[in-house]
Amino acid sequence: MALHLIFHSGSLQDCLMSADPGDDLVLIGDGVNAQEELSVAAFILESDAESRGKMVPSLHKYINTAGLADLTEKHEKIVSWPA
Repeated sequence: MALHLIFHSGSLQDCLMSADPGDDLVLIGDGVNAQEELSVAAFILESDAESRGKMVPSLHKYINTAGLADLTEKHEKIVSWPA
């Protein structure tokens, strides 16, 4: 199981094509703008969503930096998706 860190909404489709079922997705930075495009549950960094005026749909879950740290400890593989 991998953790995918999506830093830009333009990277979302590439991430989804390579992610396996059961992988966790985290939207960070400008990646929070992609939340409306997702039909699978994802974690969204709360401070980044708030700073961009984004509300989190019920499908997704807010996390803070401590939650992000917990997710990184839980996964053996972490994949970053920059712009």
